[in-house]
Amino acid sequence: MSRFLRGRLAALLVGTFALVGLAALPAQAGTSGASGVNRYLSDVNLNGYCRNTFTPAGGPEATSVQSSGSASGWSCYANGTYTPLSITDACRYQFAELVSRGFLVTEDPNNTSVTDRSCFGVINTRLERGGMDLAGYCKSLQGGYTGAYNSGGNVDSWYCDGPADARLDLNSACKWQNQSYVASGYVLAAAYANYGAWNRIGCIAMA
Repeated sequence: MSRFLRGRLAALLVGTFALVGLAALPAQAGTSGASGVNRYLSDVNLNGYCRNTFTPAGGPEATSVQSSGSASGWSCYANGTYTPLSITDACRYQFAELVSRGFLVTEDPNNTSVTDRSCFGVINTRLERGGMDLAGYCKSLQGGYTGAYNSGGNVDSWYCDGPADARLDLNSACKWQNQSYVASGYVLAAAYANYGAWNRIGCIAMA
């Protein structure tokens, strides 16, 4: 099967969840998480955090690796250097917009699994918004993109397919697909049960 056909199939698999809950109009979001509840947000993308935070200038992309030398059990690795990784810092990076609005975001306080780490946030509301039309999002961008494809079987390996392929920003795709919720003051972000759930990524609206 060609990469184009694989990409079309993958984008359709993700898009099958996109019809869930699209009919209702959003209520206006609240603005404070001070009285919220500590809720599950999503699994954390450690590889994306390492790549975007610890990749040296002109060097190879940093990756996340299990590391006994780190309190969290994980480090970012690049150019022979291991940098201990904070799961909470990775969660705050992944949900940066939520943090910028004053909401508390941390790693799962009860998580005992080294390999499966997740993010929690003290928020008032967490609404499931279904899946994403990744192909449609890519086509909406400038650059002549014709669709979306996944190259690695994980949530961090989605790309827009075009003359010059580009890594796909899942949070931006959620905002594009849920503009009425953005206008109502909600924070939109991608959510998934684990790093390998490449075809089961959904959007959540938080306030």
